[in-house]
Amino acid sequence: MAWTSSSVRVLIFAHFSPKRTRDWKDILKTLGNSLQMQIQHVIFVEKIEYDDHFATPSGWPEEYAQFWREHWPTKTIYMAHNVRNGIDHAKMIGIGGQILVTGSLYLVEAALGIVKNEPC
Repeated sequence: MAWTSSSVRVLIFAHFSPKRTRDWKDILKTLGNSLQMQIQHVIFVEKIEYDDHFATPSGWPEEYAQFWREHWPTKTIYMAHNVRNGIDHAKMIGIGGQILVTGSLYLVEAALGIVKNEPC
């Protein structure tokens, strides 16, 4: 599906790796620079419902939001407690639009599980 100028586009992001393995700032900077003209909303997810091991370290989602606001202040930012909350919010604001889920493969796996189990 091609993006049209009227499409609502939402980015859902979470990163669970320690800073020493992959720096979330580098990831967000690359995403933001690549997508800034194509997305209108960003959702930062705190944790995955089914496994507390996959939770962002305390304070990281707020740091994500602050970093994003400093670089791309015109985008709407939302904080989601878990993946389902993030998807539900994305669907509400992006009716008929597109949602990109990225940052962690565990986040993508959880999102796909939620979407596959929901009636279309």
